[in-house]
Amino acid sequence: MKKKMFFLILICGILLSCKEDDGNDSAEDSQDIVISEGKSLTTDSAEYVFQKKSVKRGIGFNRISAQMAKILGSVISWAYNWGPSCSDDVAEAFDQGGVEFVPMAWNSMADYQKIGQFIKAHPTIKHILGYNEPNLTDQCNETPSQTAQTWNNFINFAKENNLSAVSPAMNYGTLPGYSDPWKWLDEFYSFNNINSDDISATAIHCYMADAGAQTGFAQKFEKYSKPIWVTEFAAWENNNPSSPEGQQAFLSKMVNAFEQNPNIGRYAWFMYDYAKSPDVYPYIGLYYTFDQIITDLGLIYFNMSSFDSDVVYPQGKWFPAEHYSACSTDTEISISSDPSGGNLMISGFNKGKFAEYNVQLVKGDNYLNIRYSTNRESEFVVTVGEKTVTQILPSDGSNWLNSKIKITSETSGKATIRISVASGRLNINRLAVSNQ
Repeated sequence: MKKKMFFLILICGILLSCKEDDGNDSAEDSQDIVISEGKSLTTDSAEYVFQKKSVKRGIGFNRISAQMAKILGSVISWAYNWGPSCSDDVAEAFDQGGVEFVPMAWNSMADYQKIGQFIKAHPTIKHILGYNEPNLTDQCNETPSQTAQTWNNFINFAKENNLSAVSPAMNYGTLPGYSDPWKWLDEFYSFNNINSDDISATAIHCYMADAGAQTGFAQKFEKYSKPIWVTEFAAWENNNPSSPEGQQAFLSKMVNAFEQNPNIGRYAWFMYDYAKSPDVYPYIGLYYTFDQIITDLGLIYFNMSSFDSDVVYPQGKWFPAEHYSACSTDTEISISSDPSGGNLMISGFNKGKFAEYNVQLVKGDNYLNIRYSTNRESEFVVTVGEKTVTQILPSDGSNWLNSKIKITSETSGKATIRISVASGRLNINRLAVSNQ
């Protein structure tokens, strides 16, 4: 019964992310809607408009069922398993869901024949990952010189199969003389047989427990003038974070940062399937293998904003607060505590943070409807263009409340609404625009 219950939660929590309504107001089509008359929000219904999935978000996995691979096709765009292939049923499920499985040549002894057979069976594959952490002694364990000696085998295979080649995946290392990943890469690129133009992206791994430190680490790889693929990341350093909630806050900050950074080409959380309980350090699993459930961390990762700038939320439809088109990177997402529904919520939304949404406004009076909770009176701020409206939102302890803020527009059409807080602290479940 427990596994069945969580599977239903999974269906509700993930498949809704690609839901389309019967009319012309789906996430993919809503940007084409022209509203000539306003619409009222007549009920506190669970009818939503959603974004399309992120082109950057992916997973690294050891094991995954074909059923789960098919479901995750709604919310991820790529996957890998540090190996040359995956099972045929999983590969087929990924193909059906528009997920690119990316094979890896783990080291200089890679089985290119096996990779080649898999690619021929799955011609949608467009990339191949290079050697895994060569500057770590318990991973690929190769000096730049050693990797350079066999690298042309990797590049030639990529060219023969029309694949974009990704660099060796770099992290702080344990190989003597090469703990610095930039030293390793600089020396690697210095060899005459290494052509930087043959490499389409730079792969990196990072486990620092501070979101700012990870962001700074990734920025240092911009010197190679290639898209950055963060193929492993999590907070896992000196017993930090100290709780599952800390890991959830970290994940949401990093997704905000990576999605809004044009230099980040792709990213994949480490890791999808994890044997330790989600309540046991390091709290990193998106899927708990023992109970066969998507964890709270996984629900956040799979349902967070894709920063879809094309979707325009129409009048009279709720949209998840976490599906913003832009935000401050420190905006935190957690599991919703609202008994009326919703998967996630913006949590601890206080001064200095913001979120933006593209919506349809009508000429004249509009209302931004907000479903929120707060433990103290909060001053809510709505900005549209050069106009700013503030409103005091009352508190009812931990209970959830509905409120609406009047917005006057001089024209009809698409507008970007920015929300923020001047004082207080909010949890926000969902939003909607209406004319009443």
